[in-house]
Amino acid sequence: GTAEIKRELAEKGFSSKEIEKLAYARIFGPKPGQFSTKILYLVPKSGAWENEEEITEVYMENMSFVYTKGIWGEKIKGLYETTLKGTEMVIRTWSSNMTSPLSNHHAYEYLGGLSMAVRKVTGREAEALIADVRDPSNSRMRDFNEVIRTELRVRFLNEKWIKGMMKSGYAGAGQMAALAENTFGWRVTRPSSIQEEVWKEIYEVYVKDKYNLGLREWFEQLNPYAFQDIAAVPLESARKGYWKPSEEVLRELSREFARSVAKHGISEGLTTGGNRKLERYVKKRLEAPGDKVVLAGFKASIERTSGVKMTPVSGVKLEKKGAEQPERGEEVKKPERRPLVLVPLLLLIAFLLGFITHHLRRRGRDEGVD
Repeated sequence: GTAEIKRELAEKGFSSKEIEKLAYARIFGPKPGQFSTKILYLVPKSGAWENEEEITEVYMENMSFVYTKGIWGEKIKGLYETTLKGTEMVIRTWSSNMTSPLSNHHAYEYLGGLSMAVRKVTGREAEALIADVRDPSNSRMRDFNEVIRTELRVRFLNEKWIKGMMKSGYAGAGQMAALAENTFGWRVTRPSSIQEEVWKEIYEVYVKDKYNLGLREWFEQLNPYAFQDIAAVPLESARKGYWKPSEEVLRELSREFARSVAKHGISEGLTTGGNRKLERYVKKRLEAPGDKVVLAGFKASIERTSGVKMTPVSGVKLEKKGAEQPERGEEVKKPERRPLVLVPLLLLIAFLLGFITHHLRRRGRDEGVD
């Protein structure tokens, strides 16, 4: 409580006047003029970070500006952490039927980000509740994990919901991919909310077409990149250690992902774009003799897209090649010259010369008349 905050602030060397002002502060957020935790796109860009602690640090760095009487949008070292120490519960309001805690990525950005900050400060995961006020006459508090499990069942992994999304064509495929990404977001920010078997279900429903909906052909025709973004989520979950599938499942998942990339190029989504770790992970799963054709197509497609040559892997030794460095003996391409850009300039010079010549001739004639 407030008394504990006062005690800790005193231990940190704050004056009595500062303590009285800061101990009651409860509103923290981004720097004035900004509206972001800076983790919304960092979380799904999983090739850019190694562990969740990096994301927590970004969240706390950007959300620790205090807003209270006499202090507006300042960052006071240690205050945010001290205030969070007594946190036992985090709450988010759910007021619209248009979105849900699973379909709205800002939910994991804020509730998930705050959960990570509390976990870092206290060493434990705070209880999470959803204030469900969509129906004002039946408002209620709901357990967050129960809400997410329900949303997975009635939306993302539900046959009827998938059929509805299929009617929306390209956009429907994009929404499926968005929910896959958000599921990953919740696993990163609140690990207890996503059970390990969810990744297997995503694989079975969307890759193996558990409901026999013709999903693969449908994705192939309307939005193959959405399929790649969905398949990349359980792949990254396995690479990060969130899921421990059999090698057979991993090979099949990698194979289907690689086939799509070989045919269409990589999606360049947040999870797949520039994710060299994922590319190497997939490549490693496809080194069996029966996958040579798929692997060759995958490597060629990645190299065309990124300009980075995928080098052979021996054990865990990886050789990095920068995209900017030419191969030995390869001539560095010079920038293309654009002669057409000079045409307007030459025309302008010609016009000015003509004008000056005409002026001088006229002046000479005028002088001759005099």
